Amino acid sequence: MWPLIGRDRELARIREVLAAGASGAVIGGAVGVGKTRLARQVLDDAASAGAFVVQARATRSSVGIPLGAFGAYVPAGVQPASDAGYVQAVIAALREQAGDREIMLGVDDAQLLDPVSATLLLHVAEHAIGSVIATIRAGERCPDAVTELWKDAGCALLELQVLADAQLVELIETVLGGPLQHDARRCIVKRSHGNVLYAQQLVAQRSRPTRSCAATVSGNSLDSRRRATRCAN
Repeated sequence: MWPLIGRDRELARIREVLAAGASGAVIGGAVGVGKTRLARQVLDDAASAGAFVVQARATRSSVGIPLGAFGAYVPAGVQPASDAGYVQAVIAALREQAGDREIMLGVDDAQLLDPVSATLLLHVAEHAIGSVIATIRAGERCPDAVTELWKDAGCALLELQVLADAQLVELIETVLGGPLQHDARRCIVKRSHGNVLYAQQLVAQRSRPTRSCAATVSGNSLDSRRRATRCAN
C-alpha cells in the first residue's frame, strides 16, 4: 500500500466531523484519486484506537445478492422472513462481536451496494449503532439509502480532488526512495494529472521505463523501480 501523502486536510476534516458527533463520512471522487486509501487510513486509525472495524467492498457481481457486501456477518442458520430481519440479524451479530467497543463500518464503492446492504448501512448511521465510512465513485448513481447517508443520516460528504503537482511528486519520490529528475517529474505530472492510480501505473511499468517515466531517478534506478512496483501492487 502506498503512503498517504497530500491528504492531511481531508483526513483532519473527517476526524473533526467524527469527533463532533457525525454518524460518519462519505468520500466521493473520480476513479484513482485516492478515496480507498483515505478511507483505509480512517478505519486503521479507528482500529488502533480500539474500535471494532468492519471493512467491506461492494462489487458489480454482488449487487444482486442481498447483503452481498456483508454476507460474512450473517449468522449461520439464520433465515429471517424479511430483509429487515436480515438487517437486524447482522446488527445483532456485529454488536455481539464488538462487545463494548465502538463499531465502524467501512464500505468501498458503496454505489454498488445491493439494496439490503445499503439499508443496513443507513440503519447503522441513523440509529447511532456505529460510524460509517464509505467511498462512492463520482458520476455513478447510488442507491437511495446511500444518498440518504449525507442528506438525512448525519454523515459528512467529502469530495476528493486530484493531488496537486507538488504533492504527487512528493508521493512518487517517497515510494521510489529518491528524487525524480526534472524530465521524469514533468512527465509523470503531465500524464497522471494528479491521479494517484495513474501515477502508480506509470511507476509500475518498469518494462517500458522510457515511456513510463519511472526509471529517471537519481541513484540506483533499477532498485528504485523494483521497490515502487512492490508498493504499487
